[in-house]
Amino acid sequence: NPNSHQPQNSPQLQKAICQFKPGDSVRVDLEMEILKALQEGHGGWNPKMKQVIGMIGVVHRVTEKNDVRVSFEDIRQRWTFHPAALKRVEIYRAGELVRISEDRELVKQ
Repeated sequence: NPNSHQPQNSPQLQKAICQFKPGDSVRVDLEMEILKALQEGHGGWNPKMKQVIGMIGVVHRVTEKNDVRVSFEDIRQRWTFHPAALKRVEIYRAGELVRISEDRELVKQ
């Protein structure tokens, strides 16, 4: 049945692929020239974006195109990024309980 499969660019498939979700803390982790090239077709490049390189923001939403809208509260700015431009970061605050593990395989997950 030709209608039984979804096209490659369906919103459902793109959402399934995205590794980020709203509320995740992420860092823009690329050099400016690489980020500029990666942004083509993914929200575009704005020279003001260079100020968020290395900065931690929070995922606001994931777009239909699987791009990631990130909010940078410190500078009251939101930008849309190609998901490959971002790395998830864990942020712990004073008073939070954490478990220390020596199991390297478990930690890698």
